[in-house]
Amino acid sequence: MAGLLRRLSEELSSRGLIQHTTSRALIPHLNSPLTTPRTIYLGIDPSAPSLHLGNLLPLFTLFHLAHAGHRCIALVGGATGSIGDPSGRSTERSALAQSELNRNVDGITHQLSDFFAKTSSWAAHNLPPLPQSSDTHNQQQWDDVQTLLKRKETLAAIKVGNGSVFVVNNRPFYKEMNILDFLTDVGRLVRIGDMLARDSVKRRIQPTPTNPDPPGLSFTEFSYQLLQAYDFSLLHSSPWNCTVQLGGSDQLGNIMAGIELIRRKHSPEKEAEASPAYGLTVPLLTTSSGAKFGKSAGNAVWLDPEMTSDLDLYQYFLRNVTDADVSSLLSKLTLLPPEARSPSPATPRAAQTILASHLTSLLRGEQALDRAIQASSILYPSSTSTSSSLPTLTRTQIEHTFKNLPHLKRLPRQEVIGKEVWKLIADVGLVSSRAEGRRTLVNGGVYLNSVGVGKAEVGRCVEEGDLLGKEEGGAGAGFVTVQSGKSSHAVILVD
Repeated sequence: MAGLLRRLSEELSSRGLIQHTTSRALIPHLNSPLTTPRTIYLGIDPSAPSLHLGNLLPLFTLFHLAHAGHRCIALVGGATGSIGDPSGRSTERSALAQSELNRNVDGITHQLSDFFAKTSSWAAHNLPPLPQSSDTHNQQQWDDVQTLLKRKETLAAIKVGNGSVFVVNNRPFYKEMNILDFLTDVGRLVRIGDMLARDSVKRRIQPTPTNPDPPGLSFTEFSYQLLQAYDFSLLHSSPWNCTVQLGGSDQLGNIMAGIELIRRKHSPEKEAEASPAYGLTVPLLTTSSGAKFGKSAGNAVWLDPEMTSDLDLYQYFLRNVTDADVSSLLSKLTLLPPEARSPSPATPRAAQTILASHLTSLLRGEQALDRAIQASSILYPSSTSTSSSLPTLTRTQIEHTFKNLPHLKRLPRQEVIGKEVWKLIADVGLVSSRAEGRRTLVNGGVYLNSVGVGKAEVGRCVEEGDLLGKEEGGAGAGFVTVQSGKSSHAVILVD
């Protein structure tokens, strides 16, 4: 078992997935996942309809813990999401209607189940076999799963390697509790001084040279840490017996509030008999310059394909991730072993290609990756491309490749053939007006089928010979690609 411990702790550490531990006893506590599995929980804020890239780092950490044999909980805040965690925020969140919150919980529950099912499947097919526990232990685990699945707060359970992940909603924790119960059970055990000392509180109420007039904090937000602490204390008791809370590094104060509440719930003479409670934090997902990934930062990449397309997901990692960031992201956001994360430095953006391919395949599936690669070859060809070097795709293949993507446009033949290219880019919305389209062409920013249309070609019109992807018997049917600037593209199906 010591070998498994070394592999687990070294795996988390080498991937950069450990920021803080609240006690040196935590790693020994996680010592024997096959014989003494622990329960670890991660809170998920349902303040948006989808998880985003910033959620992936703690989710991958939870995967590694479950895969080794621990029982893990992804706790969706069906109750606390109506308030919103103030950690890491400079302003108060907008209140969510209950109907919107319920939709968010449903969507995120599906995403969590999908994430752990896909990562577990990938690991089973691509990673070395895990050490196996005894049949007796396996039967006990299965019995536990069946018991916990019957609880009203449990939404789903997913087998992950030697362990499991439960998706749980915290709304039932509070459904029968009134304010007097909460103040009696929780409020009397918490000290205001401790609450005021949390960084998430101090940043909102204490003036600083750079923020002399802080926005303040509502009582609702101030109380959030009590609710998160109560979640931990409730999960710490039977039948969950949760002893570890996992979270981002900005959650350390809230995690400590839970540990302190658990300790104070036990009288001093019985404290030694109580199960321990620990915290483990992971770094926030940031760029090398310190910029934070996530919806609060305004640059969210969503797991929901309706909010971030397969193509945009693939292209984000391929084109936007810098050489300074890619090695860290390959370690933190993939399941690839070290040898698969180190491509030849002679190949430009090879590491970004590995990252983009692995994550798109893992999160969206192989077919989504194939479509994203195909679409990328059309929209972002090499600088030496000509129209004849574009992929020899048929119109039907183009429709499949760009299905549900905003880049795909349809126009009747008479609105394409014979029209100036600068007018066409305006008609499909790549620029705001035809005047802007003409200026863009004059400045060298317009392309037809990946070939630049220069200032001297201001009268260049789309011709019959420009149509690509004609199918047998489909006279006049086909497509053209147009581009304005570096990032605005359209694929136009000509009917």
